[in-house]
Amino acid sequence: MSWSFNAVGNPDALRRALDEYGSSLGETSPDNLSRQEFDEAKPHLQGLLSAANQQCAVLLNASGYASKDYSTGVVTPQNISVEIRQLGALRT
Repeated sequence: MSWSFNAVGNPDALRRALDEYGSSLGETSPDNLSRQEFDEAKPHLQGLLSAANQQCAVLLNASGYASKDYSTGVVTPQNISVEIRQLGALRT
């Protein structure tokens, strides 16, 4: 199961976009592994955005995937990749 989020904007707009993206993955449930994986990563992504310069445009590329052992129900993250880059000052 996997998820991928890519966007450019000011940090506040990207935090709102993360909320919208999470909703687009469907309801949180034991069978929706993509949503579970994203929900676990989201607070960390929001923290990175909070630390970014709020007056600059930011590029955020993030993705992840995990596997599930169906005999035990354990979900194990396999890879999470994050790129966050400050692009430049926003014009007012």
